[in-house]
Amino acid sequence: MSTTDVHHSPTQLGATDPPRRGRLWRSRWAAIGAAVAVTLGGGTLHLAGATASEPSSIISITPTRILDTRDPTDLGLTGPFVSAVGQDLQVTGQVATTAGAQTVVPDGATGVLLNVTVVQPTAAGFVSVRPAGTAGPPQTSSLNFEAGDITPNAVFVALPTDGADAGRIEITYDAFGTPGPTTDILGDVVGYTMELVAPDGAVDAYTKAEADELFLTDVDAYTKNEADEAFLPLFAVVEVNGSLVRGRGVNSTALLGGVPNGRYEVIFDRDISECAYQATVGRPGVNSGPPIGFALVANRSGNATNGVAVFVKDQNGAGVERGFHLTVHC
Repeated sequence: MSTTDVHHSPTQLGATDPPRRGRLWRSRWAAIGAAVAVTLGGGTLHLAGATASEPSSIISITPTRILDTRDPTDLGLTGPFVSAVGQDLQVTGQVATTAGAQTVVPDGATGVLLNVTVVQPTAAGFVSVRPAGTAGPPQTSSLNFEAGDITPNAVFVALPTDGADAGRIEITYDAFGTPGPTTDILGDVVGYTMELVAPDGAVDAYTKAEADELFLTDVDAYTKNEADEAFLPLFAVVEVNGSLVRGRGVNSTALLGGVPNGRYEVIFDRDISECAYQATVGRPGVNSGPPIGFALVANRSGNATNGVAVFVKDQNGAGVERGFHLTVHC
C-alpha cells in the first residue's frame, strides 16, 4: 500500500493548531533542501553530497512500499526504530514489498526517490536518510515532527554503487539526543536515478564543448548562398521533352528516348551517390499528359555518381514521357 493508506485525524496532523501545522509544513520542505542537493541541466541530474558520479537520468515508477516497521508487518526492517540507532535498508535488487519480493530499483542505481512517513513517534525529533556507510552521526534531517504525529516527506538520497553498502541507505530516528523513544517508519519508492551509460560502457552524454561543436555555429549570419547550400535540397523540375524548367545544383537534364519509353537523365554538379531521391510525375506542359502515374529513380548508365536516371510510368506501369519533379536530400 502507499502512504495514502495511513489515515490521519485532524488532531494528529495539527489541523486545529495552525501555527504548529505551518511549522511542520515548512520543516517538510526545508528538509528537502537540507538533505538533497541536485543540479539540473539538459535533462540530466547530478548527485551531490556523495561520491562524485557521472550524469544520471531520473526514472519514475509506480509508488512501491519497501519499508513498514509497524507490527506485525515488519516489511524491510523490524521496528520500531529506537532513537539514535541507525538501520540500513537494502533498496536495489530483489527486496520485500507489499506485493512480494521484486526488483523495484535495479542494481547500479545512483539514487532513489522516496516518500518517507513517520508514524506516531513517542517523542519529538527528526529522521535522517542518507547513503549507507556514511561516516559519523547524521548531520541533516529528512523529516521533523512532534510526538504522536504522522508526518510524510519526499526524500532523495544518493546510493552507493559498489562495496558492501552498494544499493543501501541508512535511516536514523533521533529524539534530539534522547535515547529510548521509538517510532515506526514507512518508505515508498517513487523513482530512482541511473547513469546514462551506452552499451559499450561509455557515458552516453555530451560535454558542453562537444555539444557546442556539434550543434552551434561560430558565424553570426549566413549569406543567402551559404544558407541555400547548407539547408536547401537539390531539385530539378523537368519538362516532358527533358528540358530543365528550374532547379538547384543541376548541370543538365535530358530525355534519353528509345525503349523503354519515359527514360530521363538528371546530372547534378556534385556527387549524390549517398543521397536520398524522390520523384513525382505530372508537371503540366505541352504534351505532358494528365498528372497520373509514378516515377522510379535508378543509377545512371555506368553507375556515374553525379546523376540519376528517372523512369516515368503511367498508371498501368507502362513507360511514358511526362514531366516530373526530382528532389535530392543529402
